[in-house]
Amino acid sequence: AVIILCAVLVAAISIFISACSVKDIDREKIRDLEYEVLEEEKIPEEVYEQVINDMDEFCRKAYVCSDVLYIVVCYGAQPTEGYSIDVDYLYESSNAVLIETTLKGPSKMDKVAEVISYPYIVLKVENVDKTVVFN
Repeated sequence: AVIILCAVLVAAISIFISACSVKDIDREKIRDLEYEVLEEEKIPEEVYEQVINDMDEFCRKAYVCSDVLYIVVCYGAQPTEGYSIDVDYLYESSNAVLIETTLKGPSKMDKVAEVISYPYIVLKVENVDKTVVFN
């Protein structure tokens, strides 16, 4: 487990570094990428540990684990339950994977518990070995 965690962290760092080094991101879509929204029990332990560490703040990260790309978006502490996250787009360009998500709050008609919640989403995506760009 420690070796796998190290591999995930190294991959995350390398994705972060490569994101910083891409100067001209091509935003022209080659194709939409298929993804699976993972329920908590399907998230690899190493990735879930990172989610737990980051869920109280807004964060966006990408991890490669077992040659699969996991994209994580956490929206931090919210004042109630009833939040959801929409994937507005997720596609591949010539030099990047581009993603945008939106946090949706409960409607005024919804009866939700006034308890702190931590909305997040984990996407399982084909690893195309390109920089992940969050919009």
